[in-house]
Amino acid sequence: MNLRFTETAHRRGDPDPLFPTARGARKSVQPATFTRAFIEIAKAAKVDDARLHDLRRTGATAMTSERIGIPRFIVSRVLNHASDTGDAASVTAIYDRNAYLPEKRRALNAWAELLQVITSMGHATLQARSRLAKAANRHSSGSPKAARRID
Repeated sequence: MNLRFTETAHRRGDPDPLFPTARGARKSVQPATFTRAFIEIAKAAKVDDARLHDLRRTGATAMTSERIGIPRFIVSRVLNHASDTGDAASVTAIYDRNAYLPEKRRALNAWAELLQVITSMGHATLQARSRLAKAANRHSSGSPKAARRID
């Protein structure tokens, strides 16, 4: 997450920050606040060795997955990457000033819908699916045919 955007908005005179603090509507949340909150949530969920950046990676992976199917180029734009390949794509990025807002909106909405499905499943369902996935991994011989996707 790029919180420099909020600082820039304040310098330009935009009255409302993108992520206001609980103490004052005119103040922006500091980046360290997100990190601390994520660490607390991970501890409460008993998730070891989690980083806030993992959410970005998970979102990108899910958006490009078969389930959602967003093209990698659009996910790259959602992540605010200049280019995900180089050479010709880098040169094109210089001339292509399109913000791809509708495409990025569709990608983020699809990701939000998937998160809604996942979070509405309930803890017991997620635990059962996790046990099934672990069992499938234990019993696979390592060949692609033996690996099973649990949906």
